[in-house]
Amino acid sequence: MTWLRNRRIRFIIKFIFVVALLTFLAKKGFLSLEATQQAFREPKRMLLGYSAMIITAFIAVVRWHFLLKAQSIHLPFSRTLQLGFIGNFFNIALPGAVSGDVIKAIYVAKESPGKRAHSLSSILFDRVLGVSALIFVSLGAILLSAGKNWSGDLLNTLQLIVIFFGSTVFCFYIYLFLITEKKDPLLKLFRFLEGKHKIFGSFLRIYEGIRTYHNQKWIVIFTLFLSILIHSLVTFSCIQFTYAVGQTQLPALALVIIIPLGLFFTAIPVMPAGVGTGHAAFLALYALLDSQRGADVFNLFLLYQISLGALGGIIYLRFKSSEKTGFDFSEQMSQS
Repeated sequence: MTWLRNRRIRFIIKFIFVVALLTFLAKKGFLSLEATQQAFREPKRMLLGYSAMIITAFIAVVRWHFLLKAQSIHLPFSRTLQLGFIGNFFNIALPGAVSGDVIKAIYVAKESPGKRAHSLSSILFDRVLGVSALIFVSLGAILLSAGKNWSGDLLNTLQLIVIFFGSTVFCFYIYLFLITEKKDPLLKLFRFLEGKHKIFGSFLRIYEGIRTYHNQKWIVIFTLFLSILIHSLVTFSCIQFTYAVGQTQLPALALVIIIPLGLFFTAIPVMPAGVGTGHAAFLALYALLDSQRGADVFNLFLLYQISLGALGGIIYLRFKSSEKTGFDFSEQMSQS
């Protein structure tokens, strides 16, 4: 009960913080209902944006399906599709944009006995691919815009940070592809730590699952391509939302640099779907381009997330009632 009370207290504190933040943004004019209404007076841009976002939801399921197969977890694609949309529901029902991943891991572990670590590894690597793609999309725009200066030293510093992280991600894939099991220092470290304490055994199993992709290079390359496609489409959607709220003066390449970075912050577990953190991140990043409408753009992105989550909620209800082997998450939570 103490844990439950603490959890409720933490949620209340976070909720108050986010409400205060959104109220502050609205009072300062950084969050405008008028700007949102204006966006829907641009039906072509809004249709383009939301259509691209819908496509990404299905591509993301295809990506995860391939990652599961690489872990020898063979679920029907229809089942992967269900679980993917259920994950979208819990992304808006629980704090942070990664909450749905935990639920998906629970379901896959239930349906594939003995594959819990492999399930977690597939989801963790799915996230690694997503973060990698965000960085690569931003990095690609930086390389294409070499020599341009949109907003002084601060944006230039941000570009240098993206270049650094892009190089780090590139090195990660080189490490994954070239370092064999016998020569892997991280694997040796986890095995050593497991010998010292059993708690590290779980980390070892997960890392061994990630190492599975060492022998699945073409799947990694293919799913990384899908990830870049996903975040390119999401960025395209946010650009359409940006222009729909009247910010047509902003250069497209500059937006491609900052939008993926804003999406990265939505994974911080404050409130569901990145509410609050996403607004603040988009506001700050758009300010680098002398625009005050970043939070409004995130509002339009959030509207899609909520709609997708609502669809996932419907699938979740049908999933529980119609699947005899289904796992009742709410029941498990009440038992814990």
